[in-house]
Amino acid sequence: MIVAFVESPHDSRTGDWFYRTHLPGLALAAAGARVVETNFLHQKARELCLRADVLVLNMSCDPDLLPLVAARRAEGRPTVFELNDDVAFVQPANPLYAFFSNAENRRLLRLLAASCDALQFSSAALAARYGYLNGRHLVFPNHLPGPLPPLSPRPAQGLVVGWGGSVGHRDDLAAVAGPLGAWVKQRPDVRLAVMADPQLRPVFAACPEAQLHWVPPGPMERYTAFLQTLDVGVAPLMDTGFNRCRSDVKLLEYAAHGAVPVVQRLAPYEAALTEGLTGFGFRDTGDLLTILSALHQDPKARGEVARSAYRYVSTQRLMSQNVDARLAFYEGLWASGAPARPSDNLFEDACAWPGAEPNGNHVRLGFSAYERLVYEALVTSQDREQTPAALPALRAAEALLPSEGTAARYLALFEPETRLARLEGLARGASTSLSVWIDLGDARFDAGQVAGALEAFKHAARLAPRWSVPLGRLAAVLASQGAHAQAESFAVLARQNEAAVPEPLLGPRTFRAVR
Repeated sequence: MIVAFVESPHDSRTGDWFYRTHLPGLALAAAGARVVETNFLHQKARELCLRADVLVLNMSCDPDLLPLVAARRAEGRPTVFELNDDVAFVQPANPLYAFFSNAENRRLLRLLAASCDALQFSSAALAARYGYLNGRHLVFPNHLPGPLPPLSPRPAQGLVVGWGGSVGHRDDLAAVAGPLGAWVKQRPDVRLAVMADPQLRPVFAACPEAQLHWVPPGPMERYTAFLQTLDVGVAPLMDTGFNRCRSDVKLLEYAAHGAVPVVQRLAPYEAALTEGLTGFGFRDTGDLLTILSALHQDPKARGEVARSAYRYVSTQRLMSQNVDARLAFYEGLWASGAPARPSDNLFEDACAWPGAEPNGNHVRLGFSAYERLVYEALVTSQDREQTPAALPALRAAEALLPSEGTAARYLALFEPETRLARLEGLARGASTSLSVWIDLGDARFDAGQVAGALEAFKHAARLAPRWSVPLGRLAAVLASQGAHAQAESFAVLARQNEAAVPEPLLGPRTFRAVR
């Protein structure tokens, strides 16, 4: 069985990638599957999506995936969608905020989740929120690679309290950083260690510079080395909808490297936290400082809890101890569908594709020069004022690989004078790309080609009949021409499609979704 993991476009090897894609892929490969991982920007991603025996889409939110999922189902090839964040509550400090604050993008994510053969989550809280989208779903919690490094002895004197993570935790840190810094200042033998982006440094202004050890972000290897320097690891989380659906990986990371976990008493840690055995929980800043003071004063008790937490992770939360359930689930999906055509030499082909990093039964498709140029252009163009600076990279990418249409599509968006001609050319070679046909319909309408715009939007609607966007476009074009009865018929279909994948219900412990 060949399992493919496909993520949204990125060029990073962060914790999300490591725990939700890379580590499960390595474990499945060790258990007998063959695994290919990449993201949807890769030039071979669409081919991989079509040919893999089992496809896992990790938070991938691209309309072009809808026809691919339908094509796979027609051939009896199962597709699993993974949802590992509550996108209705993404906080402004999170890099995902700009994308998922758009209601249409959230709706597309829900439609993809509902369109796949199964849905998987990183936490029980997420399953409770979004399980309604797909009758076949289950939870795969985060696990750690093993074997764990042996515990290293900690000095009896002094205390290192630490935290490491992303800028998405800015508000969580701000809620405790002032009192925590003051607490550190009163104890000359205590040091606060932080591994994070420098833009978070002002949050810790209350901590004396001499007692603050700042480590810039880096790959997982540097992060694990940082964790081994901590005596206590803290995990503050404000009580928000997004935070309630996070995973418990912070507790696991601290425990696995000999740091006593001190975590917020919130849903992510409810199952893993046993007070005084796998760590300590705090409700507010006062609780946090009381726990830290006790650990500071009692090195012996600190060591006992660290060893107990380590035993919990090493005996229950390693990926090798839990991969069989994941493998069985994927094999069950594969066996339950219609007989699929064999994947032929897909794995061997993937090992020879651009950017391939083969490792036994596992291969990661990283960026080649083409993907890197396109990705750099996309990052640059996020600031609209910098869009012209993205054009040279896109032109270089197009020249490097003229047959791959991604660079040409973005050039069409950024160069109005070539927009229509480029999109017409792309449509001739990309008949199943929803993005191309929607863009083409918009370009034709702007050029006064009403009949051509309707043709493009109708083609997109045939490719993805459950997606509301092409239907909405048809309604808008027809209304502009005075065909109000026809326009309303398409608008009704669009609203029905939207109603089929509603936002999750608001319960007593949730906040309103971002609009």
